[in-house]
Amino acid sequence: MKERMLVIGYDRPAAPERKWGWACGGVHPYYAESIRKAAKELDGGTGYSLVLIFGRVNVMDAVRTVRRVSNVPILVIRKQYDGMEKIAVLESGADEYIQCPVRLEEGMASVHALIRRYTKWNPCYGYVGCEPSKEGLCIIPEYRKVFVNNRELFFPGREFDLLHTLVSCPGRVFTYEQLFYKVWKEEGDHAESIMHSCIKRIRRRLETVSGFSARIENVRGVGYRYQEQEVL
Repeated sequence: MKERMLVIGYDRPAAPERKWGWACGGVHPYYAESIRKAAKELDGGTGYSLVLIFGRVNVMDAVRTVRRVSNVPILVIRKQYDGMEKIAVLESGADEYIQCPVRLEEGMASVHALIRRYTKWNPCYGYVGCEPSKEGLCIIPEYRKVFVNNRELFFPGREFDLLHTLVSCPGRVFTYEQLFYKVWKEEGDHAESIMHSCIKRIRRRLETVSGFSARIENVRGVGYRYQEQEVL
């Protein structure tokens, strides 16, 4: 399975051979036309293993914007190396800063090193809302990934945010208004009906995993809670 990389500040039409090279290196690039579109893409729930920022945008703005919405590792590549800028960029939240390499293989080596550091070697597979066991729900918010009984399930945008909110406090009842404001970032008269459809889709995905006993319960007239079965 290829890793997904979000590229900011690169002229896509001018470099088809580099896109092909990245893909062959096991990393599939997706291009954001602007910093704003990159932030929207990251905040929309799509899982990326790396953000690559080129010097054709305001690098400091790009790093700060990405950090406001995601903890995904950031690699900054500049045409000319600037030591003072490197310090500022790293302190703003980037993970690595390098001069644009002559050979594609050099750039790919840095890309793979960062991805390994934050996935294979230090995956942050911390269990949220349950004990770390094989029969459990594992959420990795940094990569917006969900594993149920070691099987990965994909939850888009608000479904992921809603599930993560409920699982973060197992047993707690969240009111419709609390969940709607936290996930949809607004208040609304139709919060209950809108949320019901989203919860229904989440349950349907979780039910595809046999043996998974935890559930999302509706507290009639109040809201929802994530409840795990007691181990006898």
